[in-house]
Amino acid sequence: MFSQRFDIITMDARSFNRRLTLLNGRLDRLYDDLYESYQEISAEDYSCLKKYMKLMIESMKELCHDCKMSDTNDVFRLNINHLESNISAMEEIDNDFVNFKINIKNNPRYKDIVSKIVS
Repeated sequence: MFSQRFDIITMDARSFNRRLTLLNGRLDRLYDDLYESYQEISAEDYSCLKKYMKLMIESMKELCHDCKMSDTNDVFRLNINHLESNISAMEEIDNDFVNFKINIKNNPRYKDIVSKIVS
């Protein structure tokens, strides 16, 4: 009976690892899409996206923390490391949107540089 239960738990772990692999792949594609669209995304577009970006990043961090708390094998650890990389990438592009699409227009140094270029 224990061996049957062990098979069920093992299958769930493999299934979860497979889902984590799929999630990482989709996050990779999302980052690529955001990166490729960066120039076209306006501050107004970002104002619609920012709530979802923050929610996604926080959810990924919680998932990563929960995964680290579980017993893991080497393949699972690789997926966790990949998830951590995806978190960093999403935080980076989110910060780029904030700093270079929104805040930069209010930066006096930026305004000075632009006015010198335009003049």
